[in-house]
Amino acid sequence: MSVNTQHKDYKANLSTWKLMRDVISSNVTSYVPKLEGQSQEEFKAYVNRPAFFNATSRTLEALLGLIFSKPAEVTDSTELNKIYENITLDDDTLEDFAKSIAKEVLTVGRCGVLVDLPSIDRSQFSASQIEAMNLRAYARIYTTENIINWRYETVNGINFLSLVVLQETYEYVNGDEFSVDVGTRWRVLDLVDGRYRQRIYTQNKDSSFSFDAELYPVANGKPITYIPFTFFGVNELKGKIEQPPLLDMAKVNISHFKNDVDLEHGAHFTALPTPCISGYSGQQNEVIKIGSSSFLTFDNPQAKAYYMEFSGDGLGTIQNIIALKEKRMAVL
Repeated sequence: MSVNTQHKDYKANLSTWKLMRDVISSNVTSYVPKLEGQSQEEFKAYVNRPAFFNATSRTLEALLGLIFSKPAEVTDSTELNKIYENITLDDDTLEDFAKSIAKEVLTVGRCGVLVDLPSIDRSQFSASQIEAMNLRAYARIYTTENIINWRYETVNGINFLSLVVLQETYEYVNGDEFSVDVGTRWRVLDLVDGRYRQRIYTQNKDSSFSFDAELYPVANGKPITYIPFTFFGVNELKGKIEQPPLLDMAKVNISHFKNDVDLEHGAHFTALPTPCISGYSGQQNEVIKIGSSSFLTFDNPQAKAYYMEFSGDGLGTIQNIIALKEKRMAVL
């Protein structure tokens, strides 16, 4: 096992999270199967004819609007009021932060928040300097895809979080000051002899891992005796993975899109009448014009000129199915 080992529940739910991300971002063409014998170019035209009717994304935005229709009230300590306007040290207010958490939970059913401290010895600074330099605790959201492993332990009947492994991306200068690459690292949070510890690992080009740093964060000059990481789920603040609230709608939304693709495909080939002539062989290099200003004559009295048009209820059936699925999404 290595630092990038994934929890079994993580691996079991990764495809569900991807489906939800794809639907919310309207990236759904990969969920449409190719027709038999269809080339890649034909398939691209096939799936790109209709616009995706993204009921899931609109529902997500509506739910967020309902949740935050009233302004948040902060009734906690004065210390929290100080950081209300910049809880992440990236100019995110507490309300912005809460909206981001709610959006993640509505989308994929889970996220996590780490409360961290700058890795600087604050004992050498005065209280005013610490405040001026923002050397204080801050919060950071981790998406469920970046929480790759976790473990709980029970001691004296108390269940507590004993391990969290977070996958992160970071930028580093490569070659010259203007060339920036993106790398992957893993932040391991655990408890050692009752003390909270952070370790940082990065991956080398040969896929091995390098141990880069080890920290024992403190609060008010004292060791922290717990992991300051909180899971946010649909119904509880635990690591248990729950079904995304909009999963059923997303699945119907994809099925709706597949029907839309078939409808547009059928309409593309049948909407315009096709001119046909039977019983007439024509002259060499003869061009027959069609239009009200042209008059057609044929030597063969049995020859016929007509338009081949689509008939039947095939496309109407697809339209009825689409309407039914729109009603289902409305119910969901």
